[in-house]
Order: sequence, then C-alpha cells, then structure tokens
Amino acid sequence: MFKLFWNILKDEDGGTLAITRVTANTLITATATNARSAEIEAVINGVIDADNLAADGVTAVKLHLDVVRPDYGLSQHTTGALQVDPSDTNPALEISDGGLRVKVDDSSIERASGGLQLKDGGIAAAKLASDSVETAKIKDANVTTAKIADSNVTAAKLASDSVETAKIKDVNVTTAKIANSAVTAAKASALYSDWVSKSINTSYLAETDGVVVIDAPASLVITGCTDGSNPPTTARLTLTGGPSTNNNGTFPVRKGDYWKVNSNGAVTGLWWLPLGS
Repeated sequence: MFKLFWNILKDEDGGTLAITRVTANTLITATATNARSAEIEAVINGVIDADNLAADGVTAVKLHLDVVRPDYGLSQHTTGALQVDPSDTNPALEISDGGLRVKVDDSSIERASGGLQLKDGGIAAAKLASDSVETAKIKDANVTTAKIADSNVTAAKLASDSVETAKIKDVNVTTAKIANSAVTAAKASALYSDWVSKSINTSYLAETDGVVVIDAPASLVITGCTDGSNPPTTARLTLTGGPSTNNNGTFPVRKGDYWKVNSNGAVTGLWWLPLGS
C-alpha cells in the first residue's frame, strides 16, 4: 500500500510517456492503470491544471527560458528564478533594499511617506511654460525692482496719484516734465534768496541766476559788466553821475557767467540778489 507515488509510464521502447498521481491507498495494478487512462492521456496532451501540481512543485530550474517575454520588464536569473529587470535606455525604476521603487533625482522630485512629491523649490524656470504664472500665483509685494525689465513700467501701469515724492530722484524733474502754467506762485516759494553784499572792482561767478543792485553817489562813474569771461568786459549798465542825479541801477546776470562793477570811487552799497539757490 502506498500513501502517494508517481507512476512512470514507459512505452515499449522504454521512453517516459507521462507522470500521474495515484490516489492514496490505491494498489498498482493493470486494472487501476487502465481505470486512470483519461488522467494519463491528459498529462500526455499537456493539460495540467492546479490540481495536478503539488504545493511548491514547480521550482525555478523547471522554468524554460522562453517563459519570460523579452523587453517587458522581467528577466530570468541564472538560477531560473524570475526577476524584475529595470534596465532601459532611461530607466525610471530601481531595485533597492530588496524592493522595487521609482527613481527620483532628489532635486525636483523626492520620495515621502505618502509616495512621490515635488521638493520645495524644485520647479525650475525651464519647467514653466510661457505665460503660465498668473497674477494670483504671485505673492503680494514680491515683485522687486530687479524682477522688472528696463522700460517696462509704462504710464498705463501706474495708478493715479501713485508716484510719491520719495519715488522721484533728486534733480530729475526737468522743464519738459512740467506742464504749462503748472508752476504757480505757491509753487515758486523762495524765488529770491538772501541779499549778499559785494565789493566794487571785483569779479564774481554767478552760481545761480541773479540781479546786481547798485547804490552810489552821483559824482561816480559806474559800469556794470557781465559775460562768460573772467573778468567780464561786456558793459550791461553805465551810470554817469552829475550834481543833481543819483547813481542807482540794476542789471541781471545769468547762471554760470561772471559779473563785475567798476567804479572810480566808493559806493553806498553793492548787493547780489540770487534767484533761488
């Protein structure tokens, strides 16, 4: 009596025909073999289902090389065992710590407990499509001067009353920027600066536009000169005194020119009155 055995059928030349399992406690007899002819035929014809296989009955070495379809992610080890084959021209998978995982560059994508995720700061400019960053995506007060291309803030981009005094660079409001009739009396405060006493027969450089004012006795002969030379020689005012006349007069001087008052005697007063500062 046998609990379990494999019956090897031989043909008349001694070749193996098939292997079939005999039920426990079944005697090996001609009658028993004939009674299992359908089972034997099924094995010979290759019809083997799960019921014909013992647990762990198919080992790695029993697998043929053509079991694995090439270039579909599986390969066969030299032991016959199947294994994942992540190799490719640009492999996205890797085997690590005994398991299969997605490869990451760890600069834009990283692995986390919940799976794959973008790294902080991982999206480079090259990954953004043109016109993809909309207004809602820009954090308030984060468009700095360095981010604005030259000559790209046009008048249409400025809100009314948006340019404050602090935003205007000193000495950059030119004549062309001032509208006609915009400089009123209230805007022209301190049109004249302080009076400055000067001396006769001395050459001065005018640092601003201004006016020279002369008060002299009637007996003196006075000439007021101004031009771009130092000393100036172009007469702009001539006073010739007499017994009954006062020698009082003024003449203007342009900024950057020299001026001088020539006199043949001491004057009562000579003043420089600058315009502005």
